[in-house]
Amino acid sequence: SMPEIISKLPALTKKIAALWGGAAVTKMAWEAVDYPRREGLPDISDSQTRPFWVTAQFEGEQLLGVAKPLDPKRHKGHRENLTGHESPVFDKIAFDIAHELGLPVAPAALWENKSGEKFVISLVPFENTMTGSALNSDLGNFLLFENLLKGNHLAALTAISIFNLLVGQNDDHLGNILLDKDAPGRSTVVFIDYHSAFQEEGLKHGKPRVPGIADFLSNTFDGSWGDLTLRAMDASVVGEVAGKIAALTADRLAEIVERVPDSFFGQQPKDRLLHFLQNASEQFGERLEERFGSKYQDERWPDTVKLSERNDLPPDLKSLLPKSRHLDDVEETLPKRSAPSTPRCRPSP
Repeated sequence: SMPEIISKLPALTKKIAALWGGAAVTKMAWEAVDYPRREGLPDISDSQTRPFWVTAQFEGEQLLGVAKPLDPKRHKGHRENLTGHESPVFDKIAFDIAHELGLPVAPAALWENKSGEKFVISLVPFENTMTGSALNSDLGNFLLFENLLKGNHLAALTAISIFNLLVGQNDDHLGNILLDKDAPGRSTVVFIDYHSAFQEEGLKHGKPRVPGIADFLSNTFDGSWGDLTLRAMDASVVGEVAGKIAALTADRLAEIVERVPDSFFGQQPKDRLLHFLQNASEQFGERLEERFGSKYQDERWPDTVKLSERNDLPPDLKSLLPKSRHLDDVEETLPKRSAPSTPRCRPSP
């Protein structure tokens, strides 16, 4: 269930998540890791956002993080982005919303170095961290599913797939799942890399590029495995996450966005993001139904999610949502409730 998802994270990660969930900018003294390979860290410099490894001391313990520069000119192929509005700041916003919902997105904070350059830092959540891609290389597809779906990860994968509908995550793949290398089946999974989320254009173009359960597990198989990806969901988690999302107030979302200093993210992009979140909140029930409900299949990507063998999910997933926000057929005959308030540019003091 949902509380267990977060409770399985290391104590240090939970402490930083609580700290960063309440603050936009970290005051910690982060420094670049000069020789990552000597430290046994993989080379990440070729990624589009040009990230690099950073480290800091916290209460006598060594933290490891990944820093992404906010200056788009420093990104590789920055003109090739989906919309031109992508930003590493979205890693921070996604974490803050996920933290509010109790979901395992890597803790993120804004950081300004001694030279005045601005970055977003994502915390590496485990002492010995591996990606889902690395686990896939070690185990192969079939055993990967056994580990992820039949281990302790079904709740987290279900929860994040619902969350990703809200924030328009457009970069779902196994490389963006982190696991504890020392206990890949017993710990939880943590999700990263939301810099291209929050884009209306991404939603309009349909599915993220790689289909699968949380849209993380690739759906391309050789031989007789065919449509193996998925495909399971934890129905109680669907209802719980959907309910929490429906209860997120416009004012709270505005607070999360507005507390980012303008020097990191200006008012115009903030207003654009708030407009996205307003629409996403209003359309959430429909998106949930379209993606996972009804026949559990969408003609736009027919080989993706087939949940029709699962008897524990209601055919109408909107029935899992709180009735006050998403009227069912019976309530349609009742007087309409007043519409939810729309996000304001500035939260009231």
